[in-house]
Amino acid sequence: MRIALASILIAVCGVAAWATVPDIATFRAASAYPVPASGASLVLAASDNHSGRLLVWDGDTVYRQDVSGTTLKGTFAAAGSGYLGDPAFVALLSNNTTAILGGGVDGLLYRIADIGQGLDFVSGSEIDVPTHFSGTLLNDRYVVLDRVRDDLIGAEIVIVDLSTTPPSFRTVLQKTAGSAPARLALNPSNGRLYVMNPTTRELRSFAQTALIDAFTNSTPLDWATDGTPIGAIGQFLNGGVSGVTPAGELVLGGNENAAGTGGIQWVDPNSLPASILATLDPAGTAPTYVLVYSRKLDQVIAIDPSVDPPVAYASKKIIPIIPPDTPCGEFETVKSEFDAFLEAYSPGSTDLDGDTIPDTAMLELVNLYSCRSNEADALTFATNTAYDDNRETFALESNATALTDYSHVIPILLAMNQAMQTYVIGLLSDAGTPLSG
Repeated sequence: MRIALASILIAVCGVAAWATVPDIATFRAASAYPVPASGASLVLAASDNHSGRLLVWDGDTVYRQDVSGTTLKGTFAAAGSGYLGDPAFVALLSNNTTAILGGGVDGLLYRIADIGQGLDFVSGSEIDVPTHFSGTLLNDRYVVLDRVRDDLIGAEIVIVDLSTTPPSFRTVLQKTAGSAPARLALNPSNGRLYVMNPTTRELRSFAQTALIDAFTNSTPLDWATDGTPIGAIGQFLNGGVSGVTPAGELVLGGNENAAGTGGIQWVDPNSLPASILATLDPAGTAPTYVLVYSRKLDQVIAIDPSVDPPVAYASKKIIPIIPPDTPCGEFETVKSEFDAFLEAYSPGSTDLDGDTIPDTAMLELVNLYSCRSNEADALTFATNTAYDDNRETFALESNATALTDYSHVIPILLAMNQAMQTYVIGLLSDAGTPLSG
């Protein structure tokens, strides 16, 4: 049975001075964010420029974030399926209705002309392109990809022209030998594409116009002479730039080329020298984060791919908190279930966890905190979230039907403390109705 411990409520001082860096305390695991479909490793998304609404691709199904008018909601509705592939990127054209899905290891693109209409995949509409690690839009005509070269000695940047039938593509930049691909991002304010060599953690920017000229004239750019270095080699995380803020700051994920050194990094590329404004770690374990950045909202979703399924951390501004199921208003039911539970499993007990506090008093505390009016209160949030998570898991138990008379109180007991959890699970196991979740 899961216990919703508030590892997401980590407070870090010293970042509030930077207006574009979210407060670490606003991040939490976004349980509504979809998990990868079979055969996929990530779920990626793009944010529109109207309300910041997300279009999400799990490697099969496309989801749209639910909205009320222009108000974002914390839920996602399936809008089409059959888009098979391991997501490398999702992008929206300037009209906010045409989407590009990039399947990296498969070497394909899906173009959805109108995401407001029926979205199910139609066979033959996929676009074959070179395999790639990442990609983004240079403009509504050109897609740019970062991929491993065919000779495997480094990485290269390829442009795909969506205006031709079939779309044409051409290499416009080769990174140095031994390089690898990383995330790409374009600053729409100055037309600079940020390209990372994660092997050395060298970051450079290239002019959008120069890249297009290189494609048009079949004259690839040179990494050293045509790229503008950003900061020092090895200064930034290796994941590449996932977004550029309205203030021109860069948002990077990845790590320092070693496990346990990951984060979400904000960089000012225009200061002399280029400076790191903040590095945040909402998971608390410094994983190699993969990011989804919303320029409209200036907010980020940080995906921890080191766990299965991956966990997405986000602020409530980009994925609003879904009010959890709560025991508030059901306290009489909880008390009745508890009395029946004691009679059935441990007659005469008043302190199952042996902490000298009567269990009825602990239940009163759960009722008190679950009913507090301030939903942003940490204890209220933790109490209701633990209850909500445990009820969801309880419903999936093989013995859920046999224990349905205690479906409210068992999730509460298992969220109280470790001693209570151990004792209750032992009681249930001894009675032949064990829990496995």
